[in-house]
Amino acid sequence: MKVLSGIWFLVCVITSASAASEPQEVLRIGANDEIAQLYAPYQRFVEAAFRDTPWSIEWVNLPLARSIRAANEGSIDGDFIRIKEVTEIYSNLVAIPWPLNHQRFYLYIPTSLDCPDTQNIDQLVVGKLLGISAYDHFPENIKRNMVFSPNLESYVNMAMAHRISGIAITDGHYKKIKRKFDVDFKKCNDHMLYEAVTYMMLNIKHKEKIPQIVEAFSKHVELLPAEDRVQ
Repeated sequence: MKVLSGIWFLVCVITSASAASEPQEVLRIGANDEIAQLYAPYQRFVEAAFRDTPWSIEWVNLPLARSIRAANEGSIDGDFIRIKEVTEIYSNLVAIPWPLNHQRFYLYIPTSLDCPDTQNIDQLVVGKLLGISAYDHFPENIKRNMVFSPNLESYVNMAMAHRISGIAITDGHYKKIKRKFDVDFKKCNDHMLYEAVTYMMLNIKHKEKIPQIVEAFSKHVELLPAEDRVQ
């Protein structure tokens, strides 16, 4: 009997050691470095939540458009912060059902200009950043005159040089752009162009992980900005 007990003890020890030595699965999530600077609180929230899951997270710096394609194809495991509507285009993506961020896009223009009349809004030439899906859902009369910009710096420079009427950003984005580039823009309060809710996306092959991730998110709500804590 003592021999059997000893064997059973050894089996338990070996099994535990084997489980402990198994490498933790890493989920590689696309998050463009430049844009991620605008969403740092949300990245910290996701990182903290993942420490309460069986998986770890690795941010992969890719251009926005390439990032979402890679997540959909499965060469990376997900994409950081997107509107839910992208799942209508990228069928292999699943939104984690926990809103990260509520975004209201307004027209911001150089302070030397006047905000345009509402009836002239379809004459605006507005800048947009390549790869941000929210722009695809702007009103049609705004979308048709939008001009792509590859990065934040050229985005700001186009507006300051009056090559475009202004830029379409959220209040939070503007605060960070103002600090980063030391520029002043005027917010046109009559021109809220779009309201979006963003989510973290996973490739559909990770769908079974979502309930645990949502549970982990619920434990770290205090890390989100106050306006985004209500689910």
